[in-house]
Amino acid sequence: MVDLKLDFCTHEAAKHAVLRWHYSRAMPSAKLVRIGVWEAKRFVGAILYGCGANRHLSRPFGLEPPRPASWCASRSRPADSIQPRSVWRSA
Repeated sequence: MVDLKLDFCTHEAAKHAVLRWHYSRAMPSAKLVRIGVWEAKRFVGAILYGCGANRHLSRPFGLEPPRPASWCASRSRPADSIQPRSVWRSA
């Protein structure tokens, strides 16, 4: 069994994951909720939640535009309002 832990991480840790493992090598500039991923106590990646590059993408489907990650993080059920942008994990 793998010992996997998810917890909030710093901007620096998330940026490290993006620069090292994500194909874009570019940290999103929008406000984000950053979740670090540790495997056997070793940092192996990050999950970033935030608004996408275009807030109008949901319009054709009759959905509300995504709310900023900072708004969502302060609510009791943030999963109702935010979408994961990407998961960056080491190989």
